[in-house]
Amino acid sequence: MPELPEVETFARSIAGGVGGEALVSSTSSGLRYVKESVCEVEDIAPGTVIEGYRRHGKALFLKLSSGRWLYIHFGMSGRPLVFDGDEPPYTRLRLDFEGRSLSVQDPRRLGGVGVLDSPEDYLLPRRRGPDALSVGREELLSRLKGGRAVKAALMDQSLIAGVGNLYADEVLFQAAVLPRRRVDSLHEEERAAVHEWIGRALRASLDAGTDLSRLPEGMMLRVRSKDGTCPRCLIPWSVGTVGGRTSYFCEGCQR
Repeated sequence: MPELPEVETFARSIAGGVGGEALVSSTSSGLRYVKESVCEVEDIAPGTVIEGYRRHGKALFLKLSSGRWLYIHFGMSGRPLVFDGDEPPYTRLRLDFEGRSLSVQDPRRLGGVGVLDSPEDYLLPRRRGPDALSVGREELLSRLKGGRAVKAALMDQSLIAGVGNLYADEVLFQAAVLPRRRVDSLHEEERAAVHEWIGRALRASLDAGTDLSRLPEGMMLRVRSKDGTCPRCLIPWSVGTVGGRTSYFCEGCQR
């Protein structure tokens, strides 16, 4: 599933590709509408302009010149593509502008869409936590509590929005914390390291254009695979299930 860095990269691509251009027509087929949607995509008036965006965690909201917001969730495998010419395969949302078009491709049809009066109309009922790129240390530490596994906590979007399976593994590897550790077993230095690496890991991915092969040496996601080894001690990764997700970790370097 696209996580915060991927969605931020998608947002920048959309803003750079079609931002400021006048909409000609729009269609949606195969994406679920959120219940807060005030109309369908086809009802967006021609001439409407995308003026900017707001991203909160993995959710993207495009600001429309009408005052409304177009919500897009990319599901497990969705991605945007600005194009001219033939429509890309698996297009579920299409926005046509003067001279080019925007496709949201979603092969598995697990994404979402909606036209909202405000991003808060979507975020507040779902009790989304603070965005992972802007959460302060004290705020995170006050929320990071309880007896569940620390990886499960990091992936809980009501605790912090934007961290998913991959980046949770990276954060915990860099913080030297095993993903199955109970939150209430973490000492102060470990909690501080978790907060520090949330920001550092996400920004490193953004700097690399979310190309994991371009991440700095020593980062897990460069070599997170079944035949990969820890970049510190070179022993093979351990693999297990934590919080219902496949987790990679190093039994030698993480405690």
